Amino acid sequence: TWGLYVSGAPGTGKTCSVRAAVNAWTQQRPETRNFTVNCMELTQCIVPALFRSLLQQCPSGQRGCMPSQAALVEALVQLRAPIVIVVDEVDQLVKRERGIAANVLEPLLSLPKASGAPAMALIMIANAVDLLQRLGVPSSFSCSCLLFETYSVDQLRRIVHARLTAPEGRNVHNNLRQIDIELRVREVAKRSGDCRQAMLFCEQAIFEVGTVESAAELSPAAAPFQKEAVQPLRFSQNAQLHDPLLSLPQLPLEHKILLCALAGSKSEVVRLSDICVHYRTLSRILHQAENLGSRGQVSSALDALEQRGLLSLQVRCGRGRRNSAAGRTSTAESVIELAVSREALRENIVKVAPVLARCFD
Repeated sequence: TWGLYVSGAPGTGKTCSVRAAVNAWTQQRPETRNFTVNCMELTQCIVPALFRSLLQQCPSGQRGCMPSQAALVEALVQLRAPIVIVVDEVDQLVKRERGIAANVLEPLLSLPKASGAPAMALIMIANAVDLLQRLGVPSSFSCSCLLFETYSVDQLRRIVHARLTAPEGRNVHNNLRQIDIELRVREVAKRSGDCRQAMLFCEQAIFEVGTVESAAELSPAAAPFQKEAVQPLRFSQNAQLHDPLLSLPQLPLEHKILLCALAGSKSEVVRLSDICVHYRTLSRILHQAENLGSRGQVSSALDALEQRGLLSLQVRCGRGRRNSAAGRTSTAESVIELAVSREALRENIVKVAPVLARCFD
C-alpha cells in the first residue's frame, strides 16, 4: 500500500494527526522530502493545478504552467529522495456533477506508480467518507482508508481539562464554574463533536482571564482577582476567536467573486440559482474567465466557503422550512445565507482585492 485516504467530519484531528505522523517519520528519515498542498488554496480546483503547486515546491520546478504527471515525476526524481505528498481537502478536486468517475483523480492516484517515479507515499485528506467509493476507484490503486470519528463527550471533557490545567490555563480551570465547562463540552459533542470548538472555548477563557489579571496588576488598588470576575464568560456556540473574514486573502478569485455576489444581494437568503447567474454576470463585468462554469462547481465552492465560516448553505424543504441534511446542494431549492455582516464583507473584500469594488457599483 502506497496511498492513504484519511476522512472524517471537520474538527476530528485529521490534518493535525497526519502532520504529526509525517513529522515523526521525517525525524527518523531526515532524507525524506515532504510536500503539502491544500486544495482550497488552489486557484483552480483541478489535478493539473495541484501538480503545478507541487512542482513549484521543487527546486527545479517550472513556474506558470500546468504540468503533466510525467513532468512532475521528472522533477521529483531529481530530488533523489523518498517523497511524502499530503493533499488536504482533496474532495475539492471532484466536481459535484453527474457522471463523475475514477479518472477524475486518476492522475493523482497513479502518481506513486508512474513510470520512473521515486519511492513515494500519497496521503489524501477530506471530509467526505465515501469519496473513493463514489468515484468507483478500483482496488488496483492500493489506497487504504482511515476514518476519524467525531469526539465523544468523554474525549472532549478530557481534552478541555488537559488544556485548562496546563501551566498557562491553571487559573482558568480554578476560576471557571465546572458546570459552565461541562455544559459547553456537552453542547459541542451534541452539535458536531468538533474539537476545534472546544479548543476555542479554552483559548477564549484563557484570554479573558489573562486580561482581567493584567488589569489587576496594572491597578494595585483593584480588588483581588475572584471567581466573580470571570463569570461573564458565557460561551455560546457562535463564540469565536478567529474572524472568518481573516481568510479572505487566501481565497481564490472565483471564491471572492461569489462572496461579492452574496454581499451585493438585496436579500438575506439567496437561492443557489440566483448566485450562479450573479457570478456569471460579475465575471463578465470583471473580464474574468468563468472558472465555476457549472452549478456543481459553484456548489463545491460554496461548501468550501461554508467550511471557513463565511456562510451557511442549506436546503429548503416543505413550506419555507430549511434543512441542512446531506445532499443539500443537489436541488434548485438550495439557499445560501451569509454568516458575517454584508457591510463588513464588502469592506474587507475591497481591501483585499480593490478591483472587486466594481462588483458593488
